[in-house]
Amino acid sequence: MSGYRNPWALVGVLCSLILGGAALGGAAPPFRSISTGSGLDLHVWTDTCNTYVLRDGDAALLIDLGDGSVLDHLADIGVRRVEWVLFTHHHREQ
Repeated sequence: MSGYRNPWALVGVLCSLILGGAALGGAAPPFRSISTGSGLDLHVWTDTCNTYVLRDGDAALLIDLGDGSVLDHLADIGVRRVEWVLFTHHHREQ
């Protein structure tokens, strides 16, 4: 993750997702922005599951991918390249 300025901020955001991710479920518009307080932008794309987009500049880390439709909309939030995709589990919705 050479594009990320502060790897500890990334660890903090990931821990927040693990501990609080259930509260983000439900019907919503495709992208929702979540304040992280770490200088990184966190967005949630909702399709077959929640896809978390952690953006730093024009680089992003994707957490879970759903049906992949998020890939067509990353430019809407300023993402030009995806550096990592993290799958937290395996189900057919991914």
